[in-house]
Amino acid sequence: MRFILVTAGSFGDVVPFVNIGAELQRRGHEVKIVASGYFQALCDRNALTLCAYSNKEDYQNVLDDPRLVDGRKSAKTFAQKVLLPAIRPVYEIILQHYIPGETVLLSTGFCFGARIASEKFNIPLATVKLAPVQFRSLSDLPKHPLFKSWLPDWWPRSIWYLYDKLMVDPLIKSAINEVRSSIGLSPAHRILHKWYESPEKVFGLVPEWFMRMDKHWPAHSELVGFPLPALNQQVLDSDIESFLDRHPNPMIFTGGTANKKAKSFFYEAVTIAEQLEKPAILLTLHKDMLPKTLPAYVRHVDFSPLGVLLARASILIHPGGIGTISEAIRAGIPQVIVPVANDQFDNGNRIEAFGLGVCIKRKHFLADAMVPKVKTALQSLEIRNLCAHRSRMLQSNNLVYIGDRIEAYVKNIECIAKCADSPDAGDATSATIAAAN
Repeated sequence: MRFILVTAGSFGDVVPFVNIGAELQRRGHEVKIVASGYFQALCDRNALTLCAYSNKEDYQNVLDDPRLVDGRKSAKTFAQKVLLPAIRPVYEIILQHYIPGETVLLSTGFCFGARIASEKFNIPLATVKLAPVQFRSLSDLPKHPLFKSWLPDWWPRSIWYLYDKLMVDPLIKSAINEVRSSIGLSPAHRILHKWYESPEKVFGLVPEWFMRMDKHWPAHSELVGFPLPALNQQVLDSDIESFLDRHPNPMIFTGGTANKKAKSFFYEAVTIAEQLEKPAILLTLHKDMLPKTLPAYVRHVDFSPLGVLLARASILIHPGGIGTISEAIRAGIPQVIVPVANDQFDNGNRIEAFGLGVCIKRKHFLADAMVPKVKTALQSLEIRNLCAHRSRMLQSNNLVYIGDRIEAYVKNIECIAKCADSPDAGDATSATIAAAN
């Protein structure tokens, strides 16, 4: 089977698809990753074929836009500069590489070109959701003044409707429907309500304990857990190993791979390390955000496999991307989350609710205020026990399970297709779908 995996965004959005692609390729399938050309090296390291819909320069231009890390403007900026320009290129890449009857699409819902191609050419598509906030739940609502768990279901439904009507559709609907019209498809409406999801399968890449399944979700929705690779597939560089030998159990600070405006975060991080007299690693691709000189027990690292690094750490301080969160949970270490944009606020609130750390507003991330909070997170027996408990709940290599569930979905598609070709197609197909759900 040929799998075409489609995604957009930063490392946190691309790495899960690369991990899943590597697992599918290990099983003998042909895999192609559709993403920005910026991730060519990442795909090369995993022996995966990249089909780029934009180049490295385009990606860097997006990172340079300060609106990307403004919580009020980030989603709109990302849509205008990444998602909408990618619609046609993604559609054309899929058109170029799909083989009728032998291709399955796995795509984030925000890569609208994949949804259009699936509809136009009847290509099987599974939508992949990376974070809880991407599910429109009526029972496990994001922490927001407009959402209260005690309100009736019609209230969040109304909020979502107004959100689509007043904000989402005016931003993205015309660009989507322009492509649809050009290939003979009728207009789509309320894009993020149901249209952008596959009508066949939705995979959520979080475990069931991290968010509650909602009875209002389509029956073909399934939570399959974090897409974490086995730790034995990751190796630290010798110079990082040497630092860890000299300075064991460091604090890890990262501002996020897409955040080029984290200078104050890293300056405060160094001050926190100095006040606690505790070693630290500053993990960022953007060295220009760091102080020119660092204490001997504070080290800059531009890139490292996060799983094996966190296994040697004492605490992680970061914006709250779901991939980073999952690695810290597996490592069994507390987290201090300082959200910047998008799903990070909801992710951080969940970590705090589970007792795995604390979530702090960015404006409050100041060394004098943070030192006691970091001390508490490090010394609290309750937090340590809860972190250990959740760590034990994660499989060592959940990618095997995710691969199994994807293959089960494919077998179900094949079975339905065979039933549709049989003389008793109607009864057989209905029975197959009912059994699968």
